[in-house]
Parts: sequence; C-alpha cells; structure tokens
Amino acid sequence: MKSAYLGLFATIFNWIFEKILSPIVEFIANLLSTVFEWIFENILVPILTLVIETVTPWLVKFFKDLFAELFYKILAYLCELVDFLEECFDIFAGTAPVKDVTRDVSDSLLNIIVFNPTIKKLFYMVMAIAFVLTLTFAVISVAKATFDLEFNGRRPVAQVMRNLFKTMIQFMLVPLMVLFILNLASRLLVAIEDSTKMANGTMGDPSLGSTVFAIASLDASKIPSENVSYNSSTSKNFLEEGARGRFYRREAGFDYTSLSSIRGSFNFADFDFFTGYAVCIFLIIVLAATGIVFVQRIFEVVILYIICPFFVSMMPLDEGEKFKKWKELFFGKLFGGYGSILGMKIYL
Repeated sequence: MKSAYLGLFATIFNWIFEKILSPIVEFIANLLSTVFEWIFENILVPILTLVIETVTPWLVKFFKDLFAELFYKILAYLCELVDFLEECFDIFAGTAPVKDVTRDVSDSLLNIIVFNPTIKKLFYMVMAIAFVLTLTFAVISVAKATFDLEFNGRRPVAQVMRNLFKTMIQFMLVPLMVLFILNLASRLLVAIEDSTKMANGTMGDPSLGSTVFAIASLDASKIPSENVSYNSSTSKNFLEEGARGRFYRREAGFDYTSLSSIRGSFNFADFDFFTGYAVCIFLIIVLAATGIVFVQRIFEVVILYIICPFFVSMMPLDEGEKFKKWKELFFGKLFGGYGSILGMKIYL
C-alpha cells in the first residue's frame, strides 16, 4: 500500500512541475535574459566602450613611456648592425679600401689578395707548370700534324707553330692584362662611390644606420618645427634638419647609440619603432645576402686568376677555345656584381 501512495504523489508532482512550475521558471528566465541583454547593449556596452577608448591610449602611452628607452636601445643595436654589414659590404664589393699592414698599402680587398706575395708565388708556380704543359701539347700537336695521314681536318705544322707562338705571347700578356683589369675595376668602383655621393648631394658621412635613425625620429624631436607632423612641406629635408641632421651626418659628438645625446634632443616615446625595426630587418637581410655573394665573387676571381695559365697552355691543342671561355667567365665574375653595387648606392 505504501508504494502505491508514493507513485500517486510522484505523478501529481510531475504534472504540477510540467504544467505550472516549468512554464513559470521558463518565463522568468526569458524575462531576465531579455532584461540583462538590454542592460548590456544599452548601458554596459557604451560605458565599456568609453572606458576602453579612454584607458587604452593612456595605457599604450604609459607602457610606451615606460619601455621607450628599451625599445630605442633595440633600435640602436639594429642600426649598429646595419652599419657593420654596410661596412662589410663596402669592403667585399671593393668600394672601401683595405690596408695591408705588411706592405703598408691601401687598396680594394680583391687587389690586396691578388697582389699578395703568396698568391703571386702560387701564380708563378702554376705558370711554370703551364709552360711545361704548353711545350708538351705543342710537341703532341706537331707530331699529330706530321704523322696524320688523313687530309680532311688535318692541321698544318705551320698553324701549330703559329698557335705555339701565340701561346708564348699570351703567357707574357695575360698576367699584365689581368692586373690592368683589376686596377681598372678598382678605380671604377671608387669612381662609382664618389659619383653616387655627389649625386645624393648630402654633406657629411651618413650611413644606412644613421638614415634609419633619422627616418624613425621624424616626429620625435623636442623642437616641434623640426618634426614632419608640424610642417607638411615636401620641399623641406627633415632628415638634415636641426639635431636630427647632425646625427644623420654622423658629426663629431653626435652618436645615435649615446642615450644621453639622444635624450637631450629627442623624445624616446615618439620614435617610430615599427618603421625602424622593419627597415633594419630588411636591410640586414639584403646586406647579408649581397655580402655573401661578393665574398663568393672574390674567391672565384682569385681562383680564375691563379689557374689562368692552364687555359693558355691549351691553345696549341684547341686554338684558344678554352681560353676564350676563361675570359668570358673571368670578366663575367669580375664585373657581374656592379649592378648590385649601383643599386645599393643609388637606391639605399
């Protein structure tokens, strides 16, 4: 009997919950949801938007002011790295002289290596070996021309001797020609460097690193008239304006790596760090890639210079075909990097 009563009470409670309580709870929940949604959209959202719009710039300025010097130190280190890679590029490309302390001479790195006494000795050894090979090839060519019974394609002995005579002349002329071309290439690079500096019309000695600093500081000067945002005139060269120009030209006592010097003329928080970082990373990639290419070019030119007599020695056999290929390869390697040099000096 007790189990029957319990089942009846459970049935009555379920019916009351489903038919009366559940709709009331659902109605109250929907009502509260609608009320809270209206409150959030019409009251909280405008308040939060106003707070975010007011607080966010303040927080950005606060953290920017707090870490501005740290951000500038990173920018200065990146600019220093750019300047270092630019110096390496100038040395490897041949536009900056290198001093050989053992001989007390200043010249391009390629000329210093080629005119090194060790390289000269190696070249003379190769020339001696090549001279012996030339005589050997000449004897083989004369014997082949003398005993060859086929008249089609046969080379006369006189032609073989004429090729031998040309080879001897080339042995004397090729070293002089190579040295003359190397000196000419070195002087041409110096002329390109001087002409690009004159074309830019910039006083002093600006570098890529100081240029990036000047670009990043276009709105950071403590003197408002020296900032781009103060005057939008395009005829004004803001890079060389006021204190920024002295840092840009790297005048004595104006070093962008000195925080005390920068603090006196610029506001750290107003530097355009994003542009400075982006330009520095781009220049680091470009300078590193071109520097590797020019290092490879130096080794290839030196090796081609050393093995030149071997190609000359084969003239009695192939009438100078291998030597022509060597000349094309040598001049291609020697003058092939001039486009990169012009592009770097003109556009960067």
